[in-house]
Amino acid sequence: MSDAYAEVESTENADDAPERFEPATMHGEMIEAEHLVRYAWATQFVAGARVLDAGCGMAYGSMMLADAGAAEVVGVDNDESVVASVREGMPPTVSLEVGDVTALSHDEASFDVVVCFEVIEHVPEPERVLDELHRVLRPGGLLVVSTPNRDVYTPGNPYHLRELTPHELQAALSERFRSVRLFRQHTWIASGIVDDEGFAAADHRVLDGVELRKIVPNEPGRETYSIGVASDSALAAAHGSLSLTDDAELRRWSEMWHEQRQAIEKRDDIAAEREALLAALRGELDQVRSQLFEGEFRLSRIAELEARAGTLEELLPELDRLTRMERDYEAVIESHSWRLSKPLRQAATLLRNRST
Repeated sequence: MSDAYAEVESTENADDAPERFEPATMHGEMIEAEHLVRYAWATQFVAGARVLDAGCGMAYGSMMLADAGAAEVVGVDNDESVVASVREGMPPTVSLEVGDVTALSHDEASFDVVVCFEVIEHVPEPERVLDELHRVLRPGGLLVVSTPNRDVYTPGNPYHLRELTPHELQAALSERFRSVRLFRQHTWIASGIVDDEGFAAADHRVLDGVELRKIVPNEPGRETYSIGVASDSALAAAHGSLSLTDDAELRRWSEMWHEQRQAIEKRDDIAAEREALLAALRGELDQVRSQLFEGEFRLSRIAELEARAGTLEELLPELDRLTRMERDYEAVIESHSWRLSKPLRQAATLLRNRST
């Protein structure tokens, strides 16, 4: 990997570019493994080719493609400030442009390979992007495109306008290309044994002599991301790729789980106290109504009732805060990270049971 990759940094405000992967600030996280493994896998197709990186972002992937032997890489992104911030760090074989992937400035049949990762879900009509990418491909050229799988990816991302299912992606590509094949990108928890050299390896170095074994089956269509490979010529065989990230990700999941459990338990305690107060107030009100009806109401009970109501009002903001935490917790258990950490929670439960 090029040294320039490690030096890429963002000068933009995160709020101005939601979801943008920033290598300098997200190193060692699962999001880095997810983004970089796509480009690492795509490098097998680019030797000697003129490549378009459509939606290149901070161009870390463009550099990876160039390092893998692409003759030329053209990165296109619609964010002028991002392109300007990273342009100077590019190697000679990489050029960056500001442009719209639905209306590229390049002529027909300009590129041997086009990669477009995690872009089409951000546009209202993904088909327009596919049309444009097909237009700029040379006869027999190769398109590699990815999208989150709507059936599996955590719902509610406000920046995703239209996520495609694997079937939808395959159908859209088949309408434009004669040969289409889907690959499945997913995230697993791994445990491995390597020597000292392998243990110290970093920066997407390939580990020689490592056997990969998979324990749990997965049904095609249940992957988190779908990657389509398409061409008007026959498709060559392609190998898979796996990237390992920092085990601190597991610790973060564990800490998050315990923190959220404590929050929900506290919320339940507050809710119970709130219900008890409400029940007491209802009883007081019922008694007041009865006394009023019987003509035995005393002014002193009004002050007492108001004091109890004030106690409840002081408790309500705390209850509201904890209720929001409960909603956050529910979002966590629906998230991709929560599903991934299921083995961790099962192991923790097993250890607790053994200790008792």
